[in-house]
Amino acid sequence: MAIGNSKTCLVVRAGISGLLPARTLTEQGVLVTLLDKSRRAGGRMAARRVGEAVFDHGAQFFTARAGGASLPSDARAALEAIRYAPCIALMVQPKESRIPEPGSLPLPSKPISWIGDNRRKGILPCEAITIHVAWAMMLV
Repeated sequence: MAIGNSKTCLVVRAGISGLLPARTLTEQGVLVTLLDKSRRAGGRMAARRVGEAVFDHGAQFFTARAGGASLPSDARAALEAIRYAPCIALMVQPKESRIPEPGSLPLPSKPISWIGDNRRKGILPCEAITIHVAWAMMLV
């Protein structure tokens, strides 16, 4: 479809897979309309804002299994050896944090497996804590 002398395109989804082609098309002079079900762009790379706090809630890892990406074999083997345990993350904004420096508290083999303080880690100017609950512990 064209409006006047301009080409137009409709891109559905505003995650990384929609934003990159929308940007490329726009750079080529195409008038792009971007649609998404969410209020903001980002998809799996989105973050939720609560006051001054920002919590990532999208993808926790990436894969390079579907063609196009090439890694040295030793780097690929090291990445493929990593195993991620499913978990649920709770994001809270307390009045005061008691998490010690440097801002993270790993708790292996506990129902709460990790607690991170985004202010102490230097990510945010305000209190914002992420609590990871180990999936295996929730099934017991």
